[in-house]
Amino acid sequence: MLRIALVGGWPPPHGGVAVHVAALAAHLAARGADVTVLDVGEGARRAGDGIVPARGPAAYARALVRVARERRLVHVHT
Repeated sequence: MLRIALVGGWPPPHGGVAVHVAALAAHLAARGADVTVLDVGEGARRAGDGIVPARGPAAYARALVRVARERRLVHVHT
């Protein structure tokens, strides 16, 4: 099974990186992938449903360590 961590903003606005992250997350999940999203967006979002808040250097570093330990492929959207 594919285990992937998508890095980008969440939830999506009407355009931009977050839309790509959401579309790819939905596509991969529909095909059986284990998807986690590291939310590096501007808004403070609560964790849940595969979303991990990762705004700021310390939170982002902790989140990257976590997904590395889970042996996930990291896919970054900039």
